[in-house]
Amino acid sequence: MKNNPTYIIIIIILLVISLTLKFDRCNEPELVNNTYELQQIDSLKVANDSIKALSDSLLNNYSEAKIVKDSLVYRIKTRYIPIYDTLTNDTIECLPKVHVDSLIYTYESLILDADTIIKVQSIQITNLEQQNNIKDTLINNYQTNEKVLIKSVKKERRNKWLFGAGGFGLGFLTGKL
Repeated sequence: MKNNPTYIIIIIILLVISLTLKFDRCNEPELVNNTYELQQIDSLKVANDSIKALSDSLLNNYSEAKIVKDSLVYRIKTRYIPIYDTLTNDTIECLPKVHVDSLIYTYESLILDADTIIKVQSIQITNLEQQNNIKDTLINNYQTNEKVLIKSVKKERRNKWLFGAGGFGLGFLTGKL
């Protein structure tokens, strides 16, 4: 009969330890898995590389077309033809229609090239904005994971001390018996 209170104390200590461990695990937040976001960033980086290559080639073509336009304008400026205007009784220097048409075509093609460059660069900007948004999400997930892991480490330390104290108490009580 004398040993019954010590067994009851041991059972109560074990019950309290098991209940605290059980309730701690119910409210435990989980780590966030970032594999989907990392795959998205990888695919966006590949797409961004191809867009950047396209943009670079378009910029090279634009600069070459600009050089051609400059040389064409210089050559055509020397081809003015004097035309006599009967209304004002004056002579006007004019370009022939063929040269004007070639200038117009050259300028229009340059404008179309510039528009294409702007569209490609806006696609690249959108891609980079998506990458930044995903990276912000990753940063938040990593911060959440860090908090979860810090809580987990604190809990493990607490459990270590709790089991140590429980083992010491159990050993002490068993030794007294």
